[in-house]
Amino acid sequence: MLYKTAFIFMFLLTVLCSSAYPAGFLVYTQDAAASGMANAFTAIANNPSAVFYNPAGINQLEGTQIRSGFMVYYADTSFRGSESGEKTEMHEVPSALLTGYLTHKVDDKISIGGGIFSPFGLVTEWPSRW
Repeated sequence: MLYKTAFIFMFLLTVLCSSAYPAGFLVYTQDAAASGMANAFTAIANNPSAVFYNPAGINQLEGTQIRSGFMVYYADTSFRGSESGEKTEMHEVPSALLTGYLTHKVDDKISIGGGIFSPFGLVTEWPSRW
């Protein structure tokens, strides 16, 4: 009976939840070192951005650590229609991408941490008559 109830719950949860479609592009601003390793950062944790890549790794960090970053992204994008050949320019809206991480090692077995990041933080705005 428990398996049947769990299955029904999972089925309803899957069917009734709506999909999320981000209005931007994926940008990895979490850590420059991880980007240089093709985002293969799960095996090591040498800074607080491990909160994003592998939260279990924050236990390798000593004491209290803070890491933050800021990036302004200015997209210059256009689209040319395949049938009409008409070129449309996207409105140029700057996006501010923030990252921040905090970790604290309580003892040898317990560490806590948190992070703020925006992997889909870019703005896309096209003309209203496009």
